[in-house]
Amino acid sequence: MQPIFKAIVGGVDVTSTLAENAASFTHTDQRGFESDSLEFTMADPGADYALPARGRTLLWSCGYVGKPLVYRGAFEVDEVGQSGGASTHDTITVRCKSADMRKSLKVHKTRSFHRKTLGEILTQVASDHELKPRISTQFASIAVDHLDQTNESDINLITRVAKEYNAVAKVADGYLIFVERGAATDASGVPLPPVVISRGLTYQHDYLVADRDQYTGVIAKYRPSEKAKTQQVVVGSEDNPRTLKMIYKSEAAARTAAEAAMNGMTNGTETITLSLSDGIPELFAEMPLVLLGYRPEIDGAGWVVESVTTTLDGRLEQTVNAERGGSG
Repeated sequence: MQPIFKAIVGGVDVTSTLAENAASFTHTDQRGFESDSLEFTMADPGADYALPARGRTLLWSCGYVGKPLVYRGAFEVDEVGQSGGASTHDTITVRCKSADMRKSLKVHKTRSFHRKTLGEILTQVASDHELKPRISTQFASIAVDHLDQTNESDINLITRVAKEYNAVAKVADGYLIFVERGAATDASGVPLPPVVISRGLTYQHDYLVADRDQYTGVIAKYRPSEKAKTQQVVVGSEDNPRTLKMIYKSEAAARTAAEAAMNGMTNGTETITLSLSDGIPELFAEMPLVLLGYRPEIDGAGWVVESVTTTLDGRLEQTVNAERGGSG
């Protein structure tokens, strides 16, 4: 299969220029707020090409001849480098970060959210950054009694809340997405179609199973009214519990949060790294996988992609990291 790509910088299609100068690309797509990135290098033997300005937007797609291109995302030029020597041609290297990662998300602020639903809190945060919320229905109606944000960025706040609920939060294509970790569904709860990877598609795999958290249970606190005493629910054992920081408005909301956190602490989490010589352009983080032909302990469903690194340099190769059985 012959790989192809399309690159648009600042609204201008530069695909031909890059292809004529032996451009190579490395794209990393990750779950959560781990920053997606794109890096490309091109030959510039006569120092003929202007260095792209930092802050320019690059849209990148890839695929194979005879098949539709797959849009991989919008990126912002972050670093630009140029190198050369007496016996080597000059080269230009451009490193880009996800264009969706607003700088404002990293600004520290202090505020409190009082007696709101989780959906209302996330919607307010999304609105602060001109994002549209996409929140799984199972989280949107959860009642939160009180949540403090003290000298903390919105990225950190959302990540902290996501961890408590065994969720994944990510900014993509103008949306703030908040979904169950490892559920392999979109924000409306519709299951994503699994991608099947057989052993014949990979030239290397590395599998590991290991214990993760050693907590025996989860404690979540709640306060049903302003004047009521703070109470708690326990899911699992109190021998070595993890206590959630948030205070909820009802016993039901506290129990939901505790159960979600407990589900995310499954011991014996499995991880696998797959190396593909002919990558799958449609593969992104959080997509479900079905593995076939490896060994009984590995084969089957339940795998969810954590990250995908796609390299296009003559071939379209991928390194896929996936996990099954829990979360960190």
